[in-house]
Amino acid sequence: RLEYPELVDEIFVEGYFLRNLCNVERFPDWPVFDPPALLQAVVSAWEASADGSWQAALLLRTQVTIYSRCARTLGTFSYPGYSRLLRLLRLSSDVSFASDDSMGVAAKGSLTRLLDTARLLRCSVDTAPELNIGELQRFCGLNVISTLLTELVIRLSRDVHTHGLQTLLALLLQTLCTMAADERCRDAMVSAAVKGTDEPSAADSIESDPKTGASSTTSPNGAVIIAAAAVSGDVLTQTSRGLHFALQMPQVIV
Repeated sequence: RLEYPELVDEIFVEGYFLRNLCNVERFPDWPVFDPPALLQAVVSAWEASADGSWQAALLLRTQVTIYSRCARTLGTFSYPGYSRLLRLLRLSSDVSFASDDSMGVAAKGSLTRLLDTARLLRCSVDTAPELNIGELQRFCGLNVISTLLTELVIRLSRDVHTHGLQTLLALLLQTLCTMAADERCRDAMVSAAVKGTDEPSAADSIESDPKTGASSTTSPNGAVIIAAAAVSGDVLTQTSRGLHFALQMPQVIV
């Protein structure tokens, strides 16, 4: 049996060494001959891996790379991994937001994973909005993003320079801007914003998605940002508005 030390931390899928494929500085023009097939194979391998493993992290980063390299080709294909993607968004944010002081190795790893997850979310929605917005909503994606934004706003209100969370804010707001282009999704955003201005009573029935843990109600903080996304199609303007909200919350009321 031949062993190659340089390939110990590699994954081979559909004829590609994934770590090399993700190294766009070293291999900027590496052709991908069948992007949908490669994406499907990578998503399948990712769904079969453990969340905290280096394999899962590499498979996640590979999906972002595939979308970055092959956006035009993937514009007619729906993303098949939103169930796990949204669950990972919640799990990673729980760890990343757990501490107010310097984050340990595990928390920093979760933030890296959280940023890659948010990048994949944005890339997939931007690449094929007509297909992926509806698929994302099927798994309560809007509510997952809203909940995360609420937690992010609280964290940024304490320290706006906290560990790359400004980048996360921009990625999530850019995703919402794209989603707001869909009329049904935009209506859901406005409806959630109006509902979110009132605190839910204890008697309110709260339904949740069993796979992602997303609640069907939206908190006031998240609703304010969702409302902003619904009325603006300019990503740069929206990002700056979101950062402004982050510094002003939770006093802002729709």
